[in-house]
Amino acid sequence: MGRDPKIIKVTKQDKGIVYLYYVRRDDSTKWSYRCKITGSKVVWASDTGRWRTDPLDEKITYHINGKLLEITQSYSDGTSTKESFKSSQIGT
Repeated sequence: MGRDPKIIKVTKQDKGIVYLYYVRRDDSTKWSYRCKITGSKVVWASDTGRWRTDPLDEKITYHINGKLLEITQSYSDGTSTKESFKSSQIGT
């Protein structure tokens, strides 16, 4: 979601689904999501919205390389973005 991973809080985990939220610093609004991980794929949804599984939705994958977490978002137009986080950036 383009946010500092340290502001993301997990509220619960149930049947393979992780419930999480963050409070946006610029306007103090709370944003809640659900996500599930299958292999190296991550699928997400807003707290009451649909799962992002449509062919036009971005595809999110992750890879752990030592203490580095790499997240790749691939879009239906063929472009992609990749971000890397050190374990110290995500509070582990």
